Amino acid sequence: MIKLEEERKRNAPPSVLELETKREKAKIKKNATFLMSEELDDVKTMNAFAAYAKTVTIRNMQLQEKQEIKRRAQDEERVKDIAMEVDRLKVVKVRLWRGVCTCKVDMSACDAACGTTRCTKTEKPSANAKWWKTAR
Repeated sequence: MIKLEEERKRNAPPSVLELETKREKAKIKKNATFLMSEELDDVKTMNAFAAYAKTVTIRNMQLQEKQEIKRRAQDEERVKDIAMEVDRLKVVKVRLWRGVCTCKVDMSACDAACGTTRCTKTEKPSANAKWWKTAR
């Protein structure tokens, strides 16, 4: 009878408490094995390499982002420069249409030289003036 009782206990499925205890012991053992392996020099070296790789990757991404921001700023500046040049050419065209300054000063400095906003010393260009035809 005692033998049968012992046989039944061995063949019986483990209880919930026993399963929980087994799981906890396995978890503790796994954690201890991991911590022991972390102390090995090879593992320390590999961890250092992994940390360096992460650092380099982040730095490279930051450098790429910085270059992209710089490129965008240059593009915006180029667009502004083109717009300012177009506006300047429009002003030059209007001034040329009004007449050519005869005070022998560059048109952009005409106002300062003549002292007026519209130079009184102007004359219309001749109809066959080569630069006048291209300026229109």
